Amino acid sequence: MRLRIKKIFIGLAIGLISALLVKTLFTIIPFLSGIELLTLDYRVKLFANPANADRDIVIVAIDQLSLDYMEDRGEEQDPLFWPWNRAVYAAAVDYISQGKPKAIIFDLTLKRTDESGDDIFAKSIKAAGNVYCPMVFTQEKNLDYAKTIKPQARELLLNKFSIDAANSPRLQIPVYNMAHPPNEILLAHPKRLGAVNIDKDTDGVLRKANLFFRYEGKLFPSLPLAAAMDIITTTGSAVSDNNELILSATHKFPLTPRGELYVWWHGPGRSYKYISFCTVYDAWYDTRREKPLGSKVAPEYFKDKIVLIGSNAPSHGDLHSVPTDNVYPGVEAQATMLDNLIHGACLRPATNTANWIAIISLCLLSGFIMFAFRSFLGGVIRVTIAGIAFIVINLSLFAAAHYWLELVTPMVGLCLTFTGATIVYYFSEGKEKRRIKATFSKYVSPDVVDEILRDYREIKADTGQRKGMTILFSDIRGFTNMSESIPPEQVVSLLNEYLTLMVEVVFRHGGTLDKYIGDGIMAFFGAPKAQVNHARLAVLTAVEMVRESRRLEAKWKSEGKPNLNIGIGINTGDAVVGNIGSDKRLDYTVIGDNVNLAARLEPLNKEYKTNIVISESTARMLGAEFKLKELGTVNIRGKEKTILIYEVIID
Repeated sequence: MRLRIKKIFIGLAIGLISALLVKTLFTIIPFLSGIELLTLDYRVKLFANPANADRDIVIVAIDQLSLDYMEDRGEEQDPLFWPWNRAVYAAAVDYISQGKPKAIIFDLTLKRTDESGDDIFAKSIKAAGNVYCPMVFTQEKNLDYAKTIKPQARELLLNKFSIDAANSPRLQIPVYNMAHPPNEILLAHPKRLGAVNIDKDTDGVLRKANLFFRYEGKLFPSLPLAAAMDIITTTGSAVSDNNELILSATHKFPLTPRGELYVWWHGPGRSYKYISFCTVYDAWYDTRREKPLGSKVAPEYFKDKIVLIGSNAPSHGDLHSVPTDNVYPGVEAQATMLDNLIHGACLRPATNTANWIAIISLCLLSGFIMFAFRSFLGGVIRVTIAGIAFIVINLSLFAAAHYWLELVTPMVGLCLTFTGATIVYYFSEGKEKRRIKATFSKYVSPDVVDEILRDYREIKADTGQRKGMTILFSDIRGFTNMSESIPPEQVVSLLNEYLTLMVEVVFRHGGTLDKYIGDGIMAFFGAPKAQVNHARLAVLTAVEMVRESRRLEAKWKSEGKPNLNIGIGINTGDAVVGNIGSDKRLDYTVIGDNVNLAARLEPLNKEYKTNIVISESTARMLGAEFKLKELGTVNIRGKEKTILIYEVIID
């Protein structure tokens, strides 16, 4: 018991060291942490479902079809080349706003001045009253360039479009020294402005949404956050001390230290409803000319919709790699971020504490399992089950609650714990098992060796044990005279054939071969593996040995070889068993008075003309299975009292 407890503590120590090592390495080595992100992407892709994307979010896309359409609008209209006149955007806003959408959100840079179209566009933005426009923040090394924004625009930007958000002192919001809002003609009219900065991870994949930006001491929202604050009718936003963005009682989001939100992606590109910009513009143009719309999109379609206008044309380069798609339009990324905010759903990373608990718990459990059970294979199977169970729990939490608990580090920790435990096992328990196997393979059958190894700690071969057991001695009658009458080569051949056959019988009944004594065999039952019915097994062995010897005798007679007759003596009682000998050589054997008694019973077969003689102690342990004949009492040298003996009758 003490040894097992010691082994368990070793397993727990291996688990703890493995957890600390793996977690530390994955924290400081970017390549290793990138592996976790790859599995994260796979999990997102596995459980993403485009059907869950908000059907009320519509993307009016400036796609290649729209670019081609504007360049060839027929004889009635002049061709338009990119970048388009802003009056085109005004037409789209006018047409869509007739349907009374919740919001119209532009994901297009509006910094450039368009003298012929900005005034028209500004009027449309003002008239709609629910248009959200983008801006970009940058960090400029040239401070003179950073000051190029006009004072009036800067003042309007800081006073009208910044937000008040009580934020945690732990939040480290990025600070920028340059803003790129819409031009001065447009700037005053949007309902809100929001930044569309996109920061990808080091592997080039977009997984997080920047929600807050600091400029000139003021706080600004991202474009999706700006729209969400109005759509869910919140009066503002706040960040709790544990970095949780609170928009309402049902809209709470965990943030990274930089104020980023991990996005839950619903699927590949086009998970949301797409309408080509040219379709909307063409419908607006037909309305102006009082032509019937036919199958074209009507303004009423946009009622209560959230409409994003942006480009997905490959030539515009606003395409990104996200967990669910390698070519994902930027405007759809903004739509997905907005969807997350509106519905209070996002990817929720586990806290660092939770990840530490996961890896330490799994590693400690694995270390415990490897040494808490007797069988190494059983430990391997249980550790495998533990690993599979962790994966199932991890994926279940991810699918049900979008809860991102680290997967790679706990599994690597489990594998490292298993490897360490295997090495320790090999050099400790494995070495001991190999020694025991080498020792007992000479004495017992392979099946018995396997049984011994399953409970090898119970075998006290080196210290010795006093156990109840049955001892068997056998001998060939008249072998000495026979050996002197035939060539020595034949003696060896006959003896090997006989002994091989007899030892197979001993092994077949679970007996232990102690030694060969010339032509005799000494065997015992009840050790090293405990056998409750050791007396019965010994007698069964004796009966079969006699029968096999008779068959062998018939074979020898047909070959002109000598007669064969054996005698067997059996006694049951306590004896000491263990490895006995010198430092040079040890034998696993039994010693004691009961062993000597068995040895002295065997020669009595010659006197009583029997094959099997057993003691009274053996007979008492047998049932009605055997026919016994009482032979009387005999005096045994070394014994003060007479011993009652029996013959086992063989049919």
